[in-house]
Amino acid sequence: MKFLTIHLFATETSIALSRTCLTSLLCVTLIFNTHFTSAIADTDLNPFIAEYKAENNYITGGKATLSLKQNNTGSYDFVLQTKPTGILKWSGKGNIREHAILHSLNAPFESSSYRYTDKDDEDRNYYIEFNRVNQSFQVTRRTQILTHPLLAGSLDRLSVTLSILSHLKNNPEFTSLDKNIINDTKTQKIVFTNHGTEKVSTGIGKINAARIHKGRDGSNRKTIIWIAQLEDTDTIIPVKIEQFKREKLTLRLILTRFSTVE
Repeated sequence: MKFLTIHLFATETSIALSRTCLTSLLCVTLIFNTHFTSAIADTDLNPFIAEYKAENNYITGGKATLSLKQNNTGSYDFVLQTKPTGILKWSGKGNIREHAILHSLNAPFESSSYRYTDKDDEDRNYYIEFNRVNQSFQVTRRTQILTHPLLAGSLDRLSVTLSILSHLKNNPEFTSLDKNIINDTKTQKIVFTNHGTEKVSTGIGKINAARIHKGRDGSNRKTIIWIAQLEDTDTIIPVKIEQFKREKLTLRLILTRFSTVE
């Protein structure tokens, strides 16, 4: 595993680390750009670990880790872990882990399972198991188990990130993309729109990144994701994320540390 140490800035989810749900620059220079190339080997994406710092316009209040790694069964664990720090550590909110398991790093990135864990509120915890053959998914919450119909191509709320990274890498000029996302027991149509490229400030300096907007008709929430590719490793990741509710910023995540996984 190679670690490239970077520094400063911030990350994402509400700054009590929203319950809904990634030092000066030393001798190393990372080069990001928006010239996306195909992934190495036989996969669309490459494993990685990315660390972020979370803030809004008023305070810095947490950190997040987004990782994509192969496990000992040959499947892949895609995990987002958020942790409040400082004053917010005592708020009892934001210590959240999301975990999806996938059998492949190629499209369509359909996970076999997804787990949402809120360390501070067990009533919010749930587990989804997908049956793609029978087109259904089963949601377990405490002792209750419910089965729901599964629309073809639906993804869990975490794995959809991989789908967007892959789509952007292979189709950098795309304008919009619709995805059905499973959020607890609900299936929601989410629209991702490409707003071109721009320079953004991150913990490693200013970089060129693609700006992708994520939203849903009738919702007062939206997310903006800036995505860039690390040339030296052919790895594409979110480098900055902002979440809004009623046009007010609730969370900002900015990359502070990154490593590839061999």
